[in-house]
Amino acid sequence: MPPRLVYRIVFFILFFCLFSFAGGSSLAAGTDPKPFFFYYNPDASQSNLVRLKQEMDHLLASQKIKVSFQPFNRLLDFHQQVQSVKPIFFFLPHWYLQKYGQQLKLQPLLTPVRAGQSSYRKILLVAKNADTAIGPALKNQSLAMTTMGPDEEAILDAVLFASHGIKAAEINIVDVPKDVDALFALALGQVNMALVTRNTLETLTIINPRLVEGVKPVMETIPLPMPVLCAVKEGVSADFIKIFVDIFKHADAATQKEQYMEILQIDGWKEVTPN
Repeated sequence: MPPRLVYRIVFFILFFCLFSFAGGSSLAAGTDPKPFFFYYNPDASQSNLVRLKQEMDHLLASQKIKVSFQPFNRLLDFHQQVQSVKPIFFFLPHWYLQKYGQQLKLQPLLTPVRAGQSSYRKILLVAKNADTAIGPALKNQSLAMTTMGPDEEAILDAVLFASHGIKAAEINIVDVPKDVDALFALALGQVNMALVTRNTLETLTIINPRLVEGVKPVMETIPLPMPVLCAVKEGVSADFIKIFVDIFKHADAATQKEQYMEILQIDGWKEVTPN
């Protein structure tokens, strides 16, 4: 079995470079007196973290909530800052909660809803002129996708490959920072396959239809849980958690609610039932 190849693709595309820097900043201790709310959602189809921070800071300030919102573009930056800064609120992938939730003492609060669903699917794409054969033919092929953490291969097998007789360990996985990067890697011929969300595919069909016309789907994952809004159990009071949650569930101004929900690309929220 060949060793798993992991490498990072750097894209010199101005549109995305303009909005990626907000997620890679270092947060030195003591630079902000307010506690932090960390955001990491690589499967979001939008890459404008600057606008996201502006909208969320405005929402929190308008409700007099003294929390500093910080979005991240890369898992390594996010994970390192989680360990050093100790935020009190998180918006993060479900797999991250499953892997590190107990260690970080996270309490799931809300999960977003899009089109009535609290789950989403990812689609495996290949170039339009590529062979659509699946199974053993995919062995040693390269696949661009956002990371699913240290258990990535096991998760991929469970949600996509096992039902097709494929093992993720036999595929060369290319971890990219954002979902849209995987599609660009495929379009530029840097990989053989890309795994992207249906939402990203639909968004790019509008923004860049020629790009999407050059690829085709070959399989789809089972439903994946949406990201989760969490609090640190021992880092914040129950009263403050309720106030914080109510901001997202019951924003005072409809237009304000629409603005931040539009940038998060969701329709609403669903309370997480405690285990």
